[in-house]
Amino acid sequence: MSQPNTGFKGNLRTFLFYFCLFYVIFWIASMWLNPKKENQAEDFPVIVKVQDSTLKIGNLALFTIQNKTDKNLVFISPCSENGSKLGVYGVLAGKRTENLLLTDNCEVDTIEGFNISPGGKYNFDMKYHSNDMFSGEGKYIIEMELNSGEEIITATSPEFEYKEPGAVRKLFRALVSKPLFNTLVLFIKGLPNHSLGWAIVMLTIAVRILLFIPNQKAMKSQREMQKLQPKLQEMKKQYKDNPQVMAMKTMEMYKTHKVNPMASMGPILLQFPILIGTYLIVQQGVSPHQNHLLYSANQGLDLSIVENLFFWMDLTQIDSLYILPVLVAGVQFLTMKLSFAKAKDNTPKKETKSVKKKDTDMPDMADMAQQMQKTMVWMMPIMIGVFTAMFPAGVGVYWFTSTLLGAVQQKLVNWSLDRPQVTRVSK
Repeated sequence: MSQPNTGFKGNLRTFLFYFCLFYVIFWIASMWLNPKKENQAEDFPVIVKVQDSTLKIGNLALFTIQNKTDKNLVFISPCSENGSKLGVYGVLAGKRTENLLLTDNCEVDTIEGFNISPGGKYNFDMKYHSNDMFSGEGKYIIEMELNSGEEIITATSPEFEYKEPGAVRKLFRALVSKPLFNTLVLFIKGLPNHSLGWAIVMLTIAVRILLFIPNQKAMKSQREMQKLQPKLQEMKKQYKDNPQVMAMKTMEMYKTHKVNPMASMGPILLQFPILIGTYLIVQQGVSPHQNHLLYSANQGLDLSIVENLFFWMDLTQIDSLYILPVLVAGVQFLTMKLSFAKAKDNTPKKETKSVKKKDTDMPDMADMAQQMQKTMVWMMPIMIGVFTAMFPAGVGVYWFTSTLLGAVQQKLVNWSLDRPQVTRVSK
């Protein structure tokens, strides 16, 4: 029988498998939110690029304005006196409808003015008016005028389309996005400076409390598995010539000691929808365009009060200093070390001495599980660190806080299961 592939190639293969698994999950989530992109030709003096040309109702349309001239361009908020012209039009049978953007009574700061230097870019949205303009299915364009000081340049976007959310998206919004969003908003409203960062921390604590029991069971099961390793090694020696019996006896031992080798996967799978929901919420920022996620009791809340800055980071953007990915990888490594730390062996030496002898080189489930653990101790932190560097910092704050709390819980589980048991003898 061939050796299990537990060398460098085996570790690399394991790493690539889990990396691809995580990447595919988040790629699907990202494509679900941002299906495709279509943009203008590059031969205009001002280019309006639609970041996502097909959106679901409730999502925010984002635009990048690119100045290809050698002059500074100015756009004045159309809500102010003598503001620049801005139109949002529906497109029916190739023809424009009337302007959907009503600015007669809008506040000055609901559409920001901006300057674009020669060759520069500006990211533009209309989050305060999005729900009013894009409440139904259809195709749209925007058109704006920019002043170069010498002339007025009119820039028009390519068509973008809004569609009704599908059944899966509606179900995800109802079961994951709405509860998360409303909880997050309540924390934001009650916190000083309405900090999104501290709200995410508090939301994470609430999620960890919700998942405390399944996490506790998984951690205890994993710890008990490690305590069974000496017995598994002895069993391996006893049934070294009969792998089928070895596998059967191993499963019987797991059942007898009420240990589930896959128990740790449950809490991880439970956290994935929450992680993806947090990603989808944070990516576009907590702002008025997300009013459709509010429960009726929260409809009066002002979503413009949120503070996205948290320490050195804008939580809606990737951490450009890459400090957060390093911190997340570090705390993930600590958690993995605690999870796979060798359990204390309180059995007499004479009973365990034979177990420490070099065993046969025949592969079995115990060896493969141990090798997988050693591989994951350093692979998982690298993988999580890489993904943290790819997503908005708010997602990293959630993962850092959740992992740190998990490390504390794992430490307590290890302490409670590994401490010597004292038996009181009554006189």
